[in-house]
Amino acid sequence: MAFPLTSEYTTSKPTIFLPTTLISFLLLYKGIFASSQIETTSIGAIIDDNTHIGKEVNAAIKVAAQTFNSSSMYQRVSLHFHNLGGNPLQAAYAAEELIKENNVQAIIGMETWEEASLVAEVGNRSQVPIVSFASVILPQPLTPPRWPFLVQLATNVTEQIRCITEIVCSFNWRKVIAIYEADYYGTDFGIFSALSDSLQDHGVEIESSP
Repeated sequence: MAFPLTSEYTTSKPTIFLPTTLISFLLLYKGIFASSQIETTSIGAIIDDNTHIGKEVNAAIKVAAQTFNSSSMYQRVSLHFHNLGGNPLQAAYAAEELIKENNVQAIIGMETWEEASLVAEVGNRSQVPIVSFASVILPQPLTPPRWPFLVQLATNVTEQIRCITEIVCSFNWRKVIAIYEADYYGTDFGIFSALSDSLQDHGVEIESSP
């Protein structure tokens, strides 16, 4: 039996439909609501238009900003997009450019943990909040001390791995084949290893993988 472990599965679907409350949160974080005059806040968005999810996130962010701007009397949001074009190593450069050139006060986006971690380092140096949509397998208590300006919105992949393990065990399978997708750098950010460990804890072996 094969189980797909792809980027489509490791990205939490609710992040596609970005709520206007996220924009409100970012404005509150920067203390914008303290003013009675009309204020414009620049928010950067780092996405990858080459992916299906990236296109959906792009559209959702624009709708959220339009909805917020039309309903707010004293605050306006100005969006600045940077398309990674399929190259996650451009994430840090994109973040620095958004902060220096566009003076953004927050950055949202980043589908993968590789992108999120690179941008989080830039956010730390500039003290700019970073809101990431990337799922990752990391002990949550370890994340805030290293990246105090990073906020993760995606569901922890550990829950999905636990679900897969329970399905396998319910059929009493002892050997499975895992089909998963790594990025073009050959990494899956520890997801395959975590799945293998979870299955082995229940006496299930991953026989081989493509």
